[in-house]
Amino acid sequence: MEMSERDKSILSHIIQHCENIFSAIDRFGGFSVFTTDTDYFNSVCMSLLQIGELANHLSDEFKKNNAGIPWRNIIGLLQLTAKTNHLFFIQCFP
Repeated sequence: MEMSERDKSILSHIIQHCENIFSAIDRFGGFSVFTTDTDYFNSVCMSLLQIGELANHLSDEFKKNNAGIPWRNIIGLLQLTAKTNHLFFIQCFP
């Protein structure tokens, strides 16, 4: 079955956000820096938010045809990242 142009576009954007995360890791370093550098944290969180939001807009047909991918978990990144981002700032900037 042929993939729709919309799904292709969404996947292209998801891939770009994944590449942005890898670039941030290369630029800033490991997890210890991630937990202390707000620019690093925000960069990764924004990409995770976007990935979750974009995955939520993939067609049901595409998700059904690719059922081996944990779409609910990926879409859940949206809520998880938003909540984590909020808690991080409460802890770091009381």
